[in-house]
Amino acid sequence: MNKKIITYYLGHTLYFQALFLMVPFAVGLIYGESVAFYYFSTALGCLLVGYIFARKNRRTAPFLRGRASYAWRQAGFC
Repeated sequence: MNKKIITYYLGHTLYFQALFLMVPFAVGLIYGESVAFYYFSTALGCLLVGYIFARKNRRTAPFLRGRASYAWRQAGFC
């Protein structure tokens, strides 16, 4: 089991969760609820942990080395 790939995808999952937690935060602000800031703090925590998990070291990415990286960049994938 590749732990780097799992943490990478988990980080992006946390990004989406933080994005969707902004909806109840905005609704709470509109209606003047005091609970809205709990949603914001949870979204901020998800964003922080997601950033730590989803960041990628370009040196360890094997598909970005050598001639293959040139082909990927020319195709517009990177």
